[in-house]
Amino acid sequence: MAIGQHDSGLDPDQLAAETQASPGSHSAEDIGRELCRLLTGFIETKVVPPAMHTAEQGIDPTPILDTVAGILRAFADSLARPDPDSD
Repeated sequence: MAIGQHDSGLDPDQLAAETQASPGSHSAEDIGRELCRLLTGFIETKVVPPAMHTAEQGIDPTPILDTVAGILRAFADSLARPDPDSD
């Protein structure tokens, strides 16, 4: 692994193969796999390269990564089931 790269533990190719294995099925697990594959691809192609370029210029890429993480977290939170105890 190159310096500055992070092993996310996700294998996009494996996720894509699993997703394509059952194209007629639209279970929550299949949709989750597809979403994971898309998000991983987005992060690898649209987030990491600018962050790496920024770091190579001697600028801390943390604000870029924090912004993306915050957006993804807010989106995930909005999809969470509502708490039945809250009004």
